[in-house]
Amino acid sequence: MNFRLLFLLLLLLLPSFRLPAAGLPASANGVPVDLEADQLDFDQVTGRYHAQGNVRLKQGAMQLSSEQLWWNQQTGEVDARGKVHFTQPGEELSGRRLTYDLQQGTGVVEDGEIFLSANSLRMKGKRLERLGPKRFSLYGAHITLCEGKRPAWSIGASQADVTIGRYLTAKHARIYVKDVPFFYTPYLRVPIKNERESGFLMPGFGFSDRRGTEFSTAWYQVLGRNQDATFSIDYLSLLGTGLGLEYRYVFGNKQRGKLNAYTIIGRDNTKRWNFNWTESYRFPRL
Repeated sequence: MNFRLLFLLLLLLLPSFRLPAAGLPASANGVPVDLEADQLDFDQVTGRYHAQGNVRLKQGAMQLSSEQLWWNQQTGEVDARGKVHFTQPGEELSGRRLTYDLQQGTGVVEDGEIFLSANSLRMKGKRLERLGPKRFSLYGAHITLCEGKRPAWSIGASQADVTIGRYLTAKHARIYVKDVPFFYTPYLRVPIKNERESGFLMPGFGFSDRRGTEFSTAWYQVLGRNQDATFSIDYLSLLGTGLGLEYRYVFGNKQRGKLNAYTIIGRDNTKRWNFNWTESYRFPRL
């Protein structure tokens, strides 16, 4: 056997090997951590692992990938850099750099984005700080509850605080319709809740040949567990002022309905009306 040739082949193959962290001790909270990378080193002075190249770290249902990572097995702190992607149940995060405490569930992502699927909440920012399971602080932020690359509406802010199940507060806030800045306010506070809550809805803006410039705003009113209503007012530059009511109800599993009423008060004080009521009822089987 040509041992020189065998040695050269091994040198060519070594760079493609991945180094799994087999036998790594569990983190301080007792949950095992799997770590693999193209290159893996351990610093006995600092007690940190340093992983480079196609890094993959997994702890329970949490997974983290990056180009480079430092992990302190005693404190549970990680510092990931370059194409960071972090997932855990109900949450997906990406960014340029992530510093995260695996024990506390807190951390900071730079030039990043986080999506919380349970709330359909997407947040982007120059700096996103996770202060707890439901608390975030964002700088250079962009926030939306809409899906798609061009959400129907979104909020931009120089600084924002978000508490899931309570409120979003934003400083120097800008409301965007699609990608167009529509409204500015130095301070904004809106609910971030799964439960229904009475309050103003996001305003709308548009233009058409028939209605002209259109601006609309609405108030949503909770009337009970099975009833709610929306009261709207529209400014229509070519037609006048529109007033609307939409009432919705559900009575058991068999009866539900919706009532719509709308009137336009013309520029010459004429009125136009539209009324619609739909109801569905499931009859019992004979």
